[in-house]
Amino acid sequence: MIKEKPLSRESYFDNARFWLMVMVIFSHLFQPYIEGKAIYEDIYFFLFTVHMPAFIVISGYFSKSVVNKKKWKTNFSRYIFLYIAFQYMYAFYYWVTGIHDKMSFDLITPQWSFWFAWLFGK
Repeated sequence: MIKEKPLSRESYFDNARFWLMVMVIFSHLFQPYIEGKAIYEDIYFFLFTVHMPAFIVISGYFSKSVVNKKKWKTNFSRYIFLYIAFQYMYAFYYWVTGIHDKMSFDLITPQWSFWFAWLFGK
């Protein structure tokens, strides 16, 4: 029986992810207090400006590389399809609930959390 060597963890990335999660929690807890206070708004937007790109970079560092061109095309088309489907569902939901006065479907402006979804198709 061959024993596999366990993968070593890099403490730098573990610590970075921990502090990014702390920033997320702090910024969500901080959100109710930013109304009308410019310095609080600046801190809040700075936290979101820093932690989201950092999460994306760290996630990309650990993602698998796609070498097969056919697999890349399949993944990309699947995520594009999901992106369009969810954009349409959000547009429909906003129209039905009265958040928007008319049904507006826009692929350029992602709804809610889909602004980063194109990264999954890489």
